[in-house]
Amino acid sequence: MSVHRFVVSHPVTGARTLISGSELHHLRSVLRLGPGDHLVVSDPSGTQFAAVLETVRAEEATARIIAPLQSRGVQPITLFQAILKGPKMELVLQKATELGVAEIVPLEAERNVVRLDGQKVEAKLERWKRIAIEASKQSGRASPPAIGLPVTPREAASRVAGFDTALVFWEEAREVAPVRLPQETAAVRVAVFIGPEGGLTSAEVEMLESRGATRAGLGPLTLRSETAAIAALAIVAYEMRRGEATARA
Repeated sequence: MSVHRFVVSHPVTGARTLISGSELHHLRSVLRLGPGDHLVVSDPSGTQFAAVLETVRAEEATARIIAPLQSRGVQPITLFQAILKGPKMELVLQKATELGVAEIVPLEAERNVVRLDGQKVEAKLERWKRIAIEASKQSGRASPPAIGLPVTPREAASRVAGFDTALVFWEEAREVAPVRLPQETAAVRVAVFIGPEGGLTSAEVEMLESRGATRAGLGPLTLRSETAAIAALAIVAYEMRRGEATARA
């Protein structure tokens, strides 16, 4: 039986921690957990702790900390994902979280169908963060990925130099380009760029390439943006873990 996971908003520094808000509602009203039940608690630093419930009240629950747990699964990958229509974007956020991505940055590409104004951005970010938290708990991550503010392709291009490898997965690159990562995989930071339903424009791809990014393909078929994101992230995450295993051998 799997152990349920809960995220607290404060650092866990003592022998006990409090669970409140929406996490308390889930614990108390949905799962109906009670004193003596075991769970895993994650704090804002991303540290996970094995814990056991001591009390459950209407306003808060108290859990006794047993021991810290080893973090697992998170890779230093930043996904620059063109903003998609509601369910599609949420699917990408969920699966990117499950695949261990460290950061997700919404990309305001030229061909985006969805355009967010100031009020919509705030509401969307809150919803996306909730989705990432739930996906983190389901997949056993210590903490959810960071969800950045939307950026333009030009702003994203200015960040390329901060990565060891930046890959632009583009439908015009029909061949399956090998994912080449530096040998010192433990220190590698990888950026993955995925365009919208209409694809990135050639000007956007060229701008990213001018800053050091490399175009990559996912084969001869045209994939939906959400499919391309999941496939690309799975390939990159696999290659990073394979490199780490080779380095340890």
